[in-house]
Amino acid sequence: MAEIKGLRYLFDQPTAKPKPTFLRRDGKKRTTWNPEGIHLANDLPEALLTQIFPVLPGRVSFAGDFGDLGLAVAIVDRVYGYEWWYGHFERISTAVGRKPTGLKPIGRVGMTGNTSGPHTCVSVYAEPLADRAWGTVPRIDPYPFLELAWRSSAR
Repeated sequence: MAEIKGLRYLFDQPTAKPKPTFLRRDGKKRTTWNPEGIHLANDLPEALLTQIFPVLPGRVSFAGDFGDLGLAVAIVDRVYGYEWWYGHFERISTAVGRKPTGLKPIGRVGMTGNTSGPHTCVSVYAEPLADRAWGTVPRIDPYPFLELAWRSSAR
């Protein structure tokens, strides 16, 4: 993956390098992209209330409570048109229609929704979900973006 303008990592001072973490249908963890999985996202553990920044600049398409994802923010990026979902926030610092660039946080790490500890869940869709069901929009593996962003921000 080439350099991407505007790419940044989710946290200012991450405690660990991102690892691909996905769940199989049987609930066991795997470390490879799993199109048939039930949890096609990366879970990034971080300290409670750590600021969260968008990976790519874009426009906020959703900000609020999203069931099992808890307090969540969705952003349609300006680079690919993908919709990035960030979940389990403690609090949200943006609103629908805003255009975050990565300079200001969009929220803080929390434990809302279905979670066993503080982390941010990141999932990516090939196009905005709008009012369609989750299973009808192709998903994109977020890990290559997260790894590239982490490497470019590592000090």
